Order: sequence, then structure tokens, then C-alpha cells
Amino acid sequence: MKSFRLLAIAASCFGSSLWPVLVFSQERIDEISRQGHQAVSVTVDAADPQLMRLARRGFAMHGGFELVTAQDAAWVARFEKTATGINYRVEAKGGDAVIAQGSVHGQVLEAMLAALDGIVLQVTKRPGFFQGRLVFVAEPSGNTELYTSDILFEAVTPLSNFGAQVVSPRWSPDGRYLVFTSYAATGYPDIVRLDIGEGMLNTIANYRGVNLGARFSPDGNRLAFVSSSSGTPEIYISRPDGSQAQRFTWTKGLAATPTWSPDGSQLIFTSDDWGGPQIILLDLAQKRNTRIRTGMGGYNAEAAWNPLDRDQIAFTAQRNGQFQIALYQFSTGKSVQLTSQIGDSVEPVWLSDGRHLIVTYREGATKRLRILDSETGKTNDPHTLQLVGACQADFVGKF
Repeated sequence: MKSFRLLAIAASCFGSSLWPVLVFSQERIDEISRQGHQAVSVTVDAADPQLMRLARRGFAMHGGFELVTAQDAAWVARFEKTATGINYRVEAKGGDAVIAQGSVHGQVLEAMLAALDGIVLQVTKRPGFFQGRLVFVAEPSGNTELYTSDILFEAVTPLSNFGAQVVSPRWSPDGRYLVFTSYAATGYPDIVRLDIGEGMLNTIANYRGVNLGARFSPDGNRLAFVSSSSGTPEIYISRPDGSQAQRFTWTKGLAATPTWSPDGSQLIFTSDDWGGPQIILLDLAQKRNTRIRTGMGGYNAEAAWNPLDRDQIAFTAQRNGQFQIALYQFSTGKSVQLTSQIGDSVEPVWLSDGRHLIVTYREGATKRLRILDSETGKTNDPHTLQLVGACQADFVGKF
């Protein structure tokens, strides 16, 4: 019975510019600086329809920008296709200041994603996420299979054809490997590792019972996962190939969904030792557990540690009979609820900018992925519903 409860918690889804430089006016720079978390109102200008469409999708997805009409915009983002890539430039509507510009090389989609990251960095002074890569689970044929995609879902590629359940894929930090739980080889939940470049698939944890929730450490040298080989689901840490596994928890009930701190010295996991799922902080050096009191009720699970701000974790909480995404800050000991839509928002995963997350949204039998801005609570639907049952996403930044 514990194994089925674990499955419910761990898988709740089923260059330099080629254009002339204008002098920045100090007033315009101050205007941007004063905006803080407010979105920069921008309109897109591009002669090429594909550039126009991709740029508009990108700005609509990022919470630091507000895509508006040309009449209402303070800034104009101009894109020009070249023989080798794209030129981009963000200038004041009156033309008296430029806040971002550059040239990028590559095919149209690749170049546009790089251009958007360049604009985000220059305007917000924070990294972008557009050149990152997604992996997720979908079930267009009735079976759950792995897929990978760019963040705009312009090029979705299937990675598996197992015809058996696939659970919780996670990237290695360098984007070379994926680890996930698969039933394909033995009919039992084993952890396998896929070499993306070579296409090699190896089983790395097939202990008695269930093996779930594998996560690479931030440096890629360790793997945390859950195994019930001792009789109850517990946290183990091994080498990245699954060897030399050591047990790190001794819970009364179960442990699930481990996530690493940015420096790799701590783990957060979910345990039901307090009756319902709660978030637990594990000090790896001392093997000592501390409950994180989020103040968000009796169900708190699926924690994700902000990769750029160790003061923050996102997690799933049950609120008024639904599951919603919340944000906890260690410095204040308090949480805020980020989502409040009808339906469930679960499985939060941070993007590389430490501001946005990708989450699974469920309403009835419909499941899809959404981009969530942790600063504003706004969401964006990056793909159509033709990706049946899309869920359990993970993200790796540009590598």
C-alpha cells in the first residue's frame, strides 16, 4: 500500500551588433531602473512573419515584458533576418534610446531563442530561459512516453517508444543524460539512464520494490532517489551511474520527491511522518531531518529549490480541495500562494532564470504544461492540447 501512495505523491500527473549604436539617455535608463518588477511594455516589429510570431510568443511568455499594441508601447523590439541569423534591437518608440541590441547566428528558431535571451539579460539584468530544453511525459497513444522540446514547443521530438509507463524524467546538468523510472524492462518500477547523444539506455536502480524520483546533484556527480528496498520508501544517494548507493533517511512512513539545494549540501523531500505529506529538510553531512513549516495546511509536497536563490522553494499545497503552487522563503519562514485557478497546478520545476517555473495544470481529464511567473502569479500556455496528457516536465538551461 505504501508503494501506491508513493507513486501518487511522486507522479501526481499521470556577438556585437551590426546596427549603429544610439546613445542611451540617462532619463530612459532611470525609467527602466525604476520599473523594478513592473513589466516593460513592448511591441514587435519584424518584416518576416516567422520572426514576428516567434518574438511575440517569447515576450508573451516572459513576465518581465508586457506585449502591447504599437500605440501603447514604450519600447519597440525590432528583428531582422540576415544570411546567417538575426539582428535584434529594442529601442524607445521615439528612437532616442536603445536598451538592447545584438546579432545572433543560427537557424531561425535557434537564433530567435538566443536573441530573446540576449534581450532579457540586457533589459532585466537577469538571465533568460529561452535557450533551455524541456523533457516531459505525454500520452498521445494511450501510453506515457518521453518527449523533448524547446521552450516554445516549436520542435517537439519523441524520445521513447516503450509502450509502458514512464515516470518523472530529469536532466543531468550538462544535458547529456536523462534519468527516469520505467516499467519497460521488467514490468517493475526501475530507474534507468538515457544517454541522449548515444541513445544508450541503462538500468541503474532495480532494487526490490519501487525505485523513483531520481535527481542529479547540481554538479552532476551524485544521484538522489527513492527506493523501498528496505521495506519503506527511503532516500538514497549514489554515484551518477547508480553505483555505491547509500541510505540517508529512516522515516516512519515514506519519503518521496527529493530535490537538491543549489550547492548540493542539502536535500528537501516529502514525508508523511506527520500524518499528511510535509516537506522535510535533510542535512547530508549530519543525516539530520528538519520539518519545514510552510503554514500551508496538511498537504505540502513536490518541493523544488530555486537554482539561483537558495532562500526560495516552490511546492505543491492543497488549498480548498485543490492543488496549487506556493512559494516558501527560508528567511521569513512564510509562504505565499502563487496559483489560484480552477483545477490543479502541480509538479513545479524552476527555469534557469530563478523567476519562472514550468508546472502541470490539470482540469478534469485534461493535463497540460504551463509557464508560471513566480513574481506576478501569471501563467502562459506554451503548447496546444494536441500534446495529450503533457505533464512531469523538467528543464535544463543552455549548456
